[in-house]
Amino acid sequence: MKLVEEIGEVAEVLNQLEGRKENTGNTSLENELVDVIHYAVAIASINHIDLTTSIIKKDKQAAIKYNQSPNLEEFLDESKDHENHI
Repeated sequence: MKLVEEIGEVAEVLNQLEGRKENTGNTSLENELVDVIHYAVAIASINHIDLTTSIIKKDKQAAIKYNQSPNLEEFLDESKDHENHI
């Protein structure tokens, strides 16, 4: 339930940033997105889900579906190679 609550808070901040709601200045998009990721990772951990593997698998499917290149795994490999050459 906390994940759903945090997603609602992301929506609230986005509405404020887009001018659809009054900006109260009490929260930041960064903080709310971190909260969403935190709860998603916690739920995955409790349920023994390897998010790294799952995200890369999902991204590969999206790369094929939307003909995008590089996919996330290729991008991460290229980034590692670049860092190793610096």
